[in-house]
Amino acid sequence: MISSAAGDYVLSTSDTLEMTIYREPDLTTRSKIGTDGTVQLPLVGEIKVAGMTIREAREIIRRRYDADYLVSPQIYLNLVDFAERKFTILGQVTKPGAYPFPGGRPLGLLEAVGIAGGFTRSADRGKVIVQRTAEGGAEGSIKVNAKRLSAGGKESFNIQPGDVITVGESWF
Repeated sequence: MISSAAGDYVLSTSDTLEMTIYREPDLTTRSKIGTDGTVQLPLVGEIKVAGMTIREAREIIRRRYDADYLVSPQIYLNLVDFAERKFTILGQVTKPGAYPFPGGRPLGLLEAVGIAGGFTRSADRGKVIVQRTAEGGAEGSIKVNAKRLSAGGKESFNIQPGDVITVGESWF
């Protein structure tokens, strides 16, 4: 079981949660978050939890049980299993490929490039394309200038699980 101290962890599809309610053993359940971002719970049915932290999800669930079924329920929500999360980096990096996404913390573009061994000599750092699938299923491309990011400015760009990063090639 993964520590519940990771209350700031943002839940996503395919994460597995275990819910227990103090003095209500019949309501204990273990459930995987569906592709629509919801989890099925006894009595209350489907609740959308993807995109929320564990703390936020626990509070939403507590309110739902408190509204119609239980008096001041004490909900315990634990992350039992992370969904497999990866990002892919292609093009002008030393080791292109798919890499595991670190759980529970943000991942910046430059750190992702570092995981892939860094830029090659012919990399065009100003021409990095990130392909991302939005929650609704729509795909989009984001052009990122890694030169500006590495210049030490306040600007940053975080990678999300499932992103495909392509580092272009410089001809000069």
